[in-house]
Amino acid sequence: MKKPFYKRWWFWAVVAFVVIGAVGSSLEAGQEPAQSPAPTVEITSPPTPTPTPTPTPTPEPEPTASPAPEPEAAEALVWIPQTGSKYHSSPDCSNMKDPAQVTLSQAEALGYEPCKRCFG
Repeated sequence: MKKPFYKRWWFWAVVAFVVIGAVGSSLEAGQEPAQSPAPTVEITSPPTPTPTPTPTPTPEPEPTASPAPEPEAAEALVWIPQTGSKYHSSPDCSNMKDPAQVTLSQAEALGYEPCKRCFG
């Protein structure tokens, strides 16, 4: 004769998991069981009057006749390896280890040439 399902071990394991999950979710929501919140007393001070600011006249900007000079374009940055003779646009090209980032003119001054994959 078979045992009824409520007398099997797996049934009680499932019930235990459900109960633990319910208790855990109620604690996560910030509700602590069997504790009442302590009364809080709020003490406020009377508001202090603020003085009214006096308006100050704002000077009007003078119109300029010449256009503002444009900022210089930033020079392109490239990556150079510790060993090798090519500069790259990406530090991941050619499996470089610890590449250094320099400007394009610095790389060319050091004798580096463009990588055929990056600048092909």
